[in-house]
Amino acid sequence: NILLSEWSTGYLGLQQQSKLQAIATAKFFSTLADGQTVVTYGEFFATNRATYYLTKRIRPKTTFIAIQHATNARNKMFTYFRKEEFKLDGNVQGKYFSPYPDYFLAQGKQYKEILAEFYDKSRIEIIGSMRSIPESLSDNLKVTNNAMHPSTKILLLAPSVGDDYKIIFDFLMGWKYIHKWNILLSPHPTTEINAIKFYQRRQCPDLKIQYILNKSTYDLLASVDIVMASSSSVALEASFFNTSAVRVYSLGTIPQFDLDERIPSFDSKTKFKDWFESQNFSTKQTDINKSISIDYFHGNDGLTSKRFWEFIVNLKRKKCEQ
Repeated sequence: NILLSEWSTGYLGLQQQSKLQAIATAKFFSTLADGQTVVTYGEFFATNRATYYLTKRIRPKTTFIAIQHATNARNKMFTYFRKEEFKLDGNVQGKYFSPYPDYFLAQGKQYKEILAEFYDKSRIEIIGSMRSIPESLSDNLKVTNNAMHPSTKILLLAPSVGDDYKIIFDFLMGWKYIHKWNILLSPHPTTEINAIKFYQRRQCPDLKIQYILNKSTYDLLASVDIVMASSSSVALEASFFNTSAVRVYSLGTIPQFDLDERIPSFDSKTKFKDWFESQNFSTKQTDINKSISIDYFHGNDGLTSKRFWEFIVNLKRKKCEQ
């Protein structure tokens, strides 16, 4: 039984999925004329490299355009690589060098600078985030949220998937100071809410938390005083609403985000609490939040789709001129 379980884990796992996806994609494009353009969220993920390789073996003029689908960092092993892994001049992918997308559309200069360490700069374009939030929507939400909540300071807990909620509650455990605050928790849509509530009752039974299940996290960001997160990109997206954030992560671990001095990050519970109790959250850090928004998401101007289609049109024009 143990051997069968191990065998099925490998045979039915990501490696087989990657191969089947590559074969299916290559067969599909074999029925089409060479020179098609493919837009993908595959980035440099290992599960997508077989698709890049096999499709180009059959249809070498196929162009793959990768779009950054989430916040990437050097500390994420699947979004940061060595330059020696790729050979970008000539068709030598597969045996000695890794397959790669032909172009990469980044959310902001933060990841563009990381990409440029191992990927050709001329193949990178910044377009912003596909999850852009219109400023008019932000203004409407401010009015709604201010009417919803009392005047007490509001702390928003924003755990991502996995054990983020455990890390956050471990930092709040036994901390009487935070009981003065109005605490909201907006879970990730895929998280099991009962697991979060169970852990909170075990670690922080006296902590009064309002679980927000019928609204998006974005609906809350405009009116809270600070966001507390671990790996969640909400710590960055809060900047859209001129709301500051703080990150926490477990002592002795490598966080799945790059440390940024504009967003305080702590692996020490004592240092986190000392910092928190010393802050004046009534003062908005407008310049800092604006710089975060620009660096990570190219601002929040709602023009991402326009820049995307301009890139596609210009690329097609260049192909026609060749």
